Amino acid sequence: YTDMAIGIALLFNINLPQNFNSPYRATGIQDFWRRWHITLSQFLRDYIYIPLGGSRSGYWIAIRNVLITFLIGGIWHGASWMFILWGFLHGSGQAVERIWKRWGVPLPTWLSWVITFIFLNVTWVFFRAENMKQAERLLKGMFGINGTGFSLVSEFKLMLPALAALTLIMLISPNLSESFSKLRPTWKTSLVMAVVFMISLLFFNRITEFLYFNF
Repeated sequence: YTDMAIGIALLFNINLPQNFNSPYRATGIQDFWRRWHITLSQFLRDYIYIPLGGSRSGYWIAIRNVLITFLIGGIWHGASWMFILWGFLHGSGQAVERIWKRWGVPLPTWLSWVITFIFLNVTWVFFRAENMKQAERLLKGMFGINGTGFSLVSEFKLMLPALAALTLIMLISPNLSESFSKLRPTWKTSLVMAVVFMISLLFFNRITEFLYFNF
């Protein structure tokens, strides 16, 4: 959605800021929020975290301010206990990360990424679930408590290499912003984009509801 908004704005010579920067490559919760929904992160920082005192009033006050900021960030997404819980988990994740960086042993980059990736996928369950019962069912499914969903061992063996290959592509390939920053349009590029644009017009009758449509 943000790529579409940025592209449409450029048609009117308006430069909107980048809003996502490969967030699933993040190696920490703080790093994730520097990459995910960047404009919201900046808003929460400038209008909640800094006015609360930021990190100017001491280490533990800064951690308290992070928790409050993300609780409010959860409420911003909707008046639901699930959003509040999601915000609390992300605030707690940042608090633990700050404490670990101060007193813990530095982790290898790959391990930091794995932990962050698992944390994000688990917390997204609370963001999308309507209640705790649904969240519990989804988490059990994610961790294989309700079964793996594979009827054959061969299916599972085929899935693992595919997941490994896709993960590798995700981690090492340039993202859209990096690709377009190096793009130097030619008449061939323009022709291809024009054709793609015309094809996309044919699918305007297949629009799905935007996540924030009712906000």
